[in-house]
Amino acid sequence: MGKKRMRKRYESSFKARVALAALKDDKTLSELASEYGVHSNVISQWKRRLLSNVSRVFEELEDVAQQEHQAVVEELHRQIGQLHVELDWLKKRCPVRPLNGGRGSPLATGDRASRSSAACWSCHVRRTTTRELANRTRAWS
Repeated sequence: MGKKRMRKRYESSFKARVALAALKDDKTLSELASEYGVHSNVISQWKRRLLSNVSRVFEELEDVAQQEHQAVVEELHRQIGQLHVELDWLKKRCPVRPLNGGRGSPLATGDRASRSSAACWSCHVRRTTTRELANRTRAWS
């Protein structure tokens, strides 16, 4: 058994150069084939492929803008999902109670409590839990 011949591979820049030379019609396919060392059928295939894909050259600019827009949309969807998870967690953890300074609330005692501590008190959540949640959200982003 003899050795198997490997199919010759050409770089895309070489293919483009040969296909453009074929488009110019300065030389015949046989002249180009002998000049570049490629069969004339291969040159005509590259030429057809070049002609069918020429419009893609101008579409790339639109594709880049569309990909950037898609990335922004995906990031916003991720943030919305994260906020929904946090909201659901808080809804489960905290029953709805008004912070109007009712009897026993930190706002009614006259202390200068921060909003976060008042919110934690009304939801029966430790302040450290809210800090953990804030750290968790920073880790997600």
